[in-house]
Amino acid sequence: MNLRVKAAALIKSGLDENVDPCEDFYAFTCNKFIASHDVKELGVGKVSASSELQNEIYTEIVNSMAGIDVEDESKSKTERITKAVRDR
Repeated sequence: MNLRVKAAALIKSGLDENVDPCEDFYAFTCNKFIASHDVKELGVGKVSASSELQNEIYTEIVNSMAGIDVEDESKSKTERITKAVRDR
């Protein structure tokens, strides 16, 4: 699934379709998202659809680098340096 489709699905999943957006747009756009995310538990100042997607991207990057051997000269210097720093 591409990133745009994931972003759209995440945003749509946070909409409270039981609320008329013309009556209370904030409740329409935020109720379900707020109810399903505990910002205090996450230890962050805010949570948004974009921050969730960014965390997912970071996780994919870290996972893709897990198998890189920092001694393997066939890998780019950037890959090896990033992997070495991440492992510190």
